[in-house]
Amino acid sequence: MPSIDENGLRVIIVGGGIVGLATATSLLRAQEISQNGEESPRQLQPPKLSVLILERHHSLTEFGAGIQIPPNASRVLCNLGLRTAFEKCVVIPLRAQMKRFDGQKVLGTRPLNEGNWAERNYGSPQWVIHRADYQRLLGEAARAAGAEIEFDKRVQAIDAQSGTLTLVDGTSYSADLIIGADGVRSKVRSAIPANREISVHAFKEVSYRGMIPRKVMLSSPLTAPLIEEPSTTLWLGPNLSLVAYPVAKSELYNLVFGVPRPESMPDHALSAPGDLAELRILFSGFDDVVQKILQLMDRTSIWTQSYLPSLPSWTYSTPADGGVNLVLVGDSVHAFPPHLAQGAAAGIEDGATLAECLTRITSKNDLPRVLQAYEQLRRPRCERIAAVVLQNAKYFFLPDGPEQEERDRLYARAGQGVRKSEDRNDTQKSPDEKGVVKPDITKPFPHPAFLMWLYSYDVKSEVVKHFGEV
Repeated sequence: MPSIDENGLRVIIVGGGIVGLATATSLLRAQEISQNGEESPRQLQPPKLSVLILERHHSLTEFGAGIQIPPNASRVLCNLGLRTAFEKCVVIPLRAQMKRFDGQKVLGTRPLNEGNWAERNYGSPQWVIHRADYQRLLGEAARAAGAEIEFDKRVQAIDAQSGTLTLVDGTSYSADLIIGADGVRSKVRSAIPANREISVHAFKEVSYRGMIPRKVMLSSPLTAPLIEEPSTTLWLGPNLSLVAYPVAKSELYNLVFGVPRPESMPDHALSAPGDLAELRILFSGFDDVVQKILQLMDRTSIWTQSYLPSLPSWTYSTPADGGVNLVLVGDSVHAFPPHLAQGAAAGIEDGATLAECLTRITSKNDLPRVLQAYEQLRRPRCERIAAVVLQNAKYFFLPDGPEQEERDRLYARAGQGVRKSEDRNDTQKSPDEKGVVKPDITKPFPHPAFLMWLYSYDVKSEVVKHFGEV
């Protein structure tokens, strides 16, 4: 039975995806800062961490697709010292635009990085990136921080009482803390007794995904502007949607078409080859730009969407002092559809929050206490995000009618509200004169106050407040 470190805190992270790698980096970086006395007034000496990531695939290989990195996630990455590395790979979009499917009306436009908007208002930039680059950069960061990564490690079972993790090949591991970053079908989640009856739900939509090379996009005057000026565009139609943006330093144009889930698709399916002819028929009523995009595509694939109901517990600790502890991060605990671009972002916040909590321990016996604090910090925020995601899933697919018209007015008002707050950085005005938008969890998306709550979130300050250290 391999063990990692007979001294200190032995940590196993199940899953070497984006969230697992970011969590490992956050854990080890927070420990380094704490041990060096950086940024910490606390007189604590947390036990040394050893971190092992068990990844079921042969290598760190993400499937080719784009992903957004909103300001709340980029803040964590920048705090980990990764800004320079990421800026070599990301696209920095200027603005986000919502359009009616037929191109007759722009529903709303809000700035992203135009005029350095995101950094000035939320404290960190908005990026988009190719998933393969995202995972590669985080893999390099995790290794540089001291994490070990082992491949072809498929977990068969986890004994929550003994802390023994067994692979399909019979190999077993032990740890003081097992972190489930193993996605929507998490083995770690099912090992927590309170969660054993929880099942994953197939969402009512699926996504057709595709990529178009830059040179192909430039071949038409209809599509060239989309790749020449980096921005994100969302087309909304009856029961259909399309979100698109450039990735890979604008060498590829990323496309995500939202459609109703085919009745023939099994609930357990993850992905399947897509029928491009069928996709073209589904979106035949969209504007000329979308028709040209569909014409330029040479392949597509279907990706399913899943979601989890609210879990009874995010953590588990054995009653005995020094026993085993389990905790969940990312999709293993709050899988939600992509209608707010917060799936990976919320998971990255999870890992950073867990890392900060672990700097508040002096022995293994403190783990149950800080794991409960982690859940108390994360659950309300993630449940609010999940509720907004489900609301957006409805709003993005509304049929034409009074409810759709009200949605369009809401999005237009929200865009105007963002624009009216442009003067908030005028140093000659007081905060009240600037009309600074205050975070408000209760506002609907995309109200400026809700966006402020979502994007200006700072993990470190929230943990400090929770532990009463202010």
